[in-house]
Amino acid sequence: MIIYPGAFNMVTGPLHWDVLLKTRAIDNQVFVVGLSAASNRDFEYVAYANSIAVDPWGKTIAKADHDEKVMVVDVGKLFNKKKK
Repeated sequence: MIIYPGAFNMVTGPLHWDVLLKTRAIDNQVFVVGLSAASNRDFEYVAYANSIAVDPWGKTIAKADHDEKVMVVDVGKLFNKKKK
């Protein structure tokens, strides 16, 4: 598993965030998690947010939106399911 912290803004985030993380998962055949702070329009820098977990096939298995959120993903269960 590769975990990437990110701070994409509202311009580059929608264009690149998901694509880059899915590409890294496929390139390396590993689970990838991209973590970002939630968006807060009151701050000077507004993060794109959208933390995401991707499987080795580039499929999104969990995704947050712009709000603060806690996600729990059991990749062991997903990994064992793929092996059958």
